[in-house]
Amino acid sequence: MEWWERFFTGLWIEVQKSQWSEETTRKQVDFLMEVLRLRPGMEILDVPCGTGRHSIELARRGLQMTAVDFSEELIQEGKTRARQENLPIEWHVRDMRDLPWSQRFDAAFCFWGSFGFFEEAGNLDFLKAVSQALKPGGRFFMDIHTVETLLPRLLERWWSKSGDVYVLQAMEYNPETGRVHTQWTLIKGSQVEVKESAIRIYTYREILEMLRKAGFESWEAYGSIDRTPFRLGATRLYLVATKSSSGSSSP
Repeated sequence: MEWWERFFTGLWIEVQKSQWSEETTRKQVDFLMEVLRLRPGMEILDVPCGTGRHSIELARRGLQMTAVDFSEELIQEGKTRARQENLPIEWHVRDMRDLPWSQRFDAAFCFWGSFGFFEEAGNLDFLKAVSQALKPGGRFFMDIHTVETLLPRLLERWWSKSGDVYVLQAMEYNPETGRVHTQWTLIKGSQVEVKESAIRIYTYREILEMLRKAGFESWEAYGSIDRTPFRLGATRLYLVATKSSSGSSSP
């Protein structure tokens, strides 16, 4: 099994459910509405969606949401929450590299660092699958770490708390593979779980080259949801790419 097939279980599910407040989610969705130029009635793809917190908030605002994740447990959490509000979200349990739609969606997004899980070809396959699913001219948003955002603070150990779960991150960078290997220690009372992830981290330039190959032709890069310009040392890369009007990708 790949690391990501084992990772999203146990205490991590609790972390993912409680990591973000409703207010933070609303602010992030405000940002998505603006940069993706969303309007009620548009068809939007959330991939991977996790618990679907963005899809739920967007559905409240009149967007037609399709949410995809490989984790049945996370999808079920999203379904339960959406059902409580009678929100008509379309949910799918599937690999994010395997999206069956062609030119269906007006926009798509990948929030909270869910890029770089696979080898080079797999990461590009994901971008191509998103591109294929978008209408020509459709916009795609990515929230990811890059070399420029992560390496300046790589030696730090990060503590955080999500609900009742304490989370410790300890990271190492492998320059041969370009992957950041992270050991996550999750603590809730006497319960302790240790998980590991190995995410491929690209430079900003490499991300743009992959987007070109996947059929995107222009982009906007921000360092925060306040739309500050992206630069070395930014906390994240918030990237919006526009699919080519021809709808084609490079081999």
